[in-house]
Amino acid sequence: MKFELNELEVKRFDKWKKHQLKKQGGEIGMAGGRFGLKFFPTGIGSVVYAIDSLNEEELDITDYDSW
Repeated sequence: MKFELNELEVKRFDKWKKHQLKKQGGEIGMAGGRFGLKFFPTGIGSVVYAIDSLNEEELDITDYDSW
């Protein structure tokens, strides 16, 4: 399977990541491993969550209008 973010989802992720870094400091882990993505495929598209492994916060960044 191949999962990709569209332009809006990338913008949402970048904005949230900047917010998280401002709130709790810099990167951790190898190659910035603090942040990740979870994908949940459905019959009409994939739900995408951004994850901050430092504080275990998640944000749904899915562009539902693209489905």
